[in-house]
This record gives sequence, C-alpha cells and structure tokens, in this order.
Amino acid sequence: MCVCRWEQSLFPYPIPQSAMDLVQRLLVPDPKMRYTCQKAIEHRYFAEEPRAPSSPEELGTLNLTPGSSLHEYQTKKAKRAAKAAQDGGGQLFGSLCVFVLFVCLVGWLLACLFVLLVCLTQSFFVWL
Repeated sequence: MCVCRWEQSLFPYPIPQSAMDLVQRLLVPDPKMRYTCQKAIEHRYFAEEPRAPSSPEELGTLNLTPGSSLHEYQTKKAKRAAKAAQDGGGQLFGSLCVFVLFVCLVGWLLACLFVLLVCLTQSFFVWL
C-alpha cells in the first residue's frame, strides 16, 4: 500500500474511509500494485451512499456573502493563524502542517477524479 498514512483527525471535516482507501491505493509507488483506472472505477467509494447528484442542479448552492470567496476565507484564516503565532500561540506550525496535508489530499483527490474522468471518457469513446 501507500507509504503515507493519513489520520481522520488531521482534517477539519469527516472524510469517508473508502475515500482514504482509494487515494492510498492510487498513490502506491509500485506500479504493479497501484490501482488501475478500471480498478479505481470499481472501488467501493463510487458505490457507497451518499452518491454524487446526477445533475448540477441537485448540488445546491454555496452561500457566500457578496464579494467574498473561499480564497478570501482561507487567506484570512492563515493570517489569523500567523498573528496567533506571533502573539505567542506557537500553534502555527501544527496548523500549517494540517492545512498543507489537507490541501495535498484535496489536490490528490481532484487529480484522481480527473484521471478517472479521463479513463471514463476514453472507455466511452471505445464503446462507440
């Protein structure tokens, strides 16, 4: 399996165990043991509830105040953490590590989903 192990407590919201398992299987350094596109598509993560909505309209909306964005929220959070560290909080390093791990996991999940999308697209055109 993957050399790296993540613990649920590192992330600010619950991540399904099956998602963690899928990411770890996709990040295995040995290509012979790493999941293929087909095995990844068949992974239990994509069959478990809650399933992704079938249309974008079912996603709902993200209620942000006018003029704000997630980037702004993350920047303000990082600035608050930096200020707390300067004031003697000393927890910036720990918070920064958790943030970096979270960003890396989200990035890898997005990359994996992109790879799966490419695989599905290629499979679709092969069927035609």
